[in-house]
Amino acid sequence: MRLLNTTTKELEEFDETTVPSYGILSHTWEKSSEVLFHEIGLPGVESKKGYAKITRTCELAASRGLEYIWVDTCCIDKRSSAELSEAVNSMFQYYLKSDICFAYLADLDQEVETQSGLSSCRWFTRGWTLQELIASPTIEFYDEKWNMRGTKASLEESLHRITGINKRVLRNSASITSISVARKMSWAASRQTTRSEDLAYCLLGIFDVNMPLLYGEGPKSFMRLQEEIIKTTHDLSIFAWKAPSPEAQEFRGILARSPAEFASPPEQTDQNGNDASSADLLGILHGEFSVTNKGVKIALRLLCTDTYPGVYILPLADDRSVPWTSRSQTGIYIQKIGADTFVRARPSSIYFSSIGLDCEMEKRAIYVVRDLAANMCSSVHNIRRSAIQFNVRGCVRIRQIYPESLWDYHNKLLLVPDPNRFLGEVFLRKEEMLGTSTAPTISILFFFDGEKPIGYIQDNPSSDENGRFF
Repeated sequence: MRLLNTTTKELEEFDETTVPSYGILSHTWEKSSEVLFHEIGLPGVESKKGYAKITRTCELAASRGLEYIWVDTCCIDKRSSAELSEAVNSMFQYYLKSDICFAYLADLDQEVETQSGLSSCRWFTRGWTLQELIASPTIEFYDEKWNMRGTKASLEESLHRITGINKRVLRNSASITSISVARKMSWAASRQTTRSEDLAYCLLGIFDVNMPLLYGEGPKSFMRLQEEIIKTTHDLSIFAWKAPSPEAQEFRGILARSPAEFASPPEQTDQNGNDASSADLLGILHGEFSVTNKGVKIALRLLCTDTYPGVYILPLADDRSVPWTSRSQTGIYIQKIGADTFVRARPSSIYFSSIGLDCEMEKRAIYVVRDLAANMCSSVHNIRRSAIQFNVRGCVRIRQIYPESLWDYHNKLLLVPDPNRFLGEVFLRKEEMLGTSTAPTISILFFFDGEKPIGYIQDNPSSDENGRFF
């Protein structure tokens, strides 16, 4: 770790075991006026506007008996991608281990009253200052003339109101582990960074994950962040995002494209209006999920409701202490498009019901695609249009489907992703004869001649000792 000596204004390096006590600066960058690593000690550097911030921070730290400070502008050699990556992945810890953080609000007019002036400060709109606010145990806030306006503790109510950060997290950053992923994402929903990739990188410490920096990847960085979070959590609220507009895109993948889509997370308060923990919000999670090359693999019971035909509900919160017909549910809409493969439908909505659902599927592993380009929505429609619909009436019941992974149970559809390479079979049986040795079974074998489905009917197909037909 590289620190600036408050007396000599020179940089010194320390290994992990010898880092001394230090103060730290939190501020917003001003283009072309900040003092960079390679400019420290150069003639004339004192004339740069950013040098005044460094000087004042040194004075404040020295008055607290601290010999060193850390400033992000000059203590990182950003010309080295390796050093920059290490610093970004360590930055939450830098602020967490500091003795005191000096937050300089350059646009807080000294004549403006603190409570009314804080909310309009640019400091609260930047991505990087979010983790600085959360991680730093002690913060002193200063206005444009370096007049102290309050501390993290004395301004707690205002900080909570402006940022939405839970009060217990402001008091103790260690409690952040009990906050749901969706809630933590919501804190960054209205924040901005100069580089699009930094919207993901500035959240690494908040989610306690690490990943390499790849400037130039653009929005893919936020996808990578979510994948890293998934590796470390069983919190399904990571999927509780909403697209900004219903007209933007009809179908999406299961991962969000920016923190802005978490602007309205599920409520996280208990019956008394107090903060609830992630576990309180989500209940006991039954299932697992992981990122694969087919998408996000999830092992859960899908739910369905006649209110929204054609889609399933992927539950994100579930109280399994009561029967599924009467328990409340929170979830997202998904639609089947292939072999146990789904996309997110109605991405601008989160499903919530306090009266239970119409049916519950057996627990099985499914795949929801990570992301879906806008031009692929027409392909989703084409798959549904080419599907084979079964309107079975009377006492006839569907006994078995092949391939089962392409069967849409709720909508009685056999999906046909590729008509040129499709072969399917459906076995039907009369309900009043089930369980009898003489109950006849009819097999319908399907394939396609061009775009036209062809079916062959076979009476009493053979079955193995387990009752499976072949």
